[in-house]
Amino acid sequence: MNTVTSNANWFELSDVASVPSPALLLYPDRIGHNIAEMIRVAGGPNRLRPHIKTHKTAEIIRLQQDAGITKFKCATIAEAELLGHCGAEDVLMAYQPVGPDPGRLLQLQKQFPNTQFSALVDHPQILAQLENIAQKNNTTFHLFLDLNTGMNRTGIIPGPEAEALYIRMSDSAYIEARGLHAYDGHIRDTPFEVRKATSDAAFSTVENLKDSLISKRYSV
Repeated sequence: MNTVTSNANWFELSDVASVPSPALLLYPDRIGHNIAEMIRVAGGPNRLRPHIKTHKTAEIIRLQQDAGITKFKCATIAEAELLGHCGAEDVLMAYQPVGPDPGRLLQLQKQFPNTQFSALVDHPQILAQLENIAQKNNTTFHLFLDLNTGMNRTGIIPGPEAEALYIRMSDSAYIEARGLHAYDGHIRDTPFEVRKATSDAAFSTVENLKDSLISKRYSV
């Protein structure tokens, strides 16, 4: 195994010639420090759901698990399968399953019964398709309602239509409504005060939707 040199640059290798290029180099001590800092900022591992779409690496997933993280997020069926092989307890696929993906998701649920797989939904038509597939297979899909808080990429705008869709999810015999999903990746203001104000404004509609659902005795 190639090792890091002990001199000035922590990222330098003792034997560069032995490493094929390109190659992915992992520095467990640095990764471990970042995971610990992530947990400190969040206030505990139970408040985190790290996304694996960037690293796609079992070793990093296991380092996070060793730190107490049990919930993960991914972008593809292949990444969800990787998390299943790693024994992740809770996996959220951050997109709406369409085409062949509902069937592939069902296969993952059967292959990894100790992992709870969830996905997103933001449209009544897709929800109806998922209900139909779940009914035919005598199973349940676990879904979060995807909300559009201003990025305008995916999700339904928080409001009466979103509330009606979540209620339909909750009342379905073939869907388990797990909560609301919102992403504010479009908010990138450098000054903290500006960024916080913009984020608070974007999520105020989410809070309103949540409060309305709770008032109607729906679990969010």
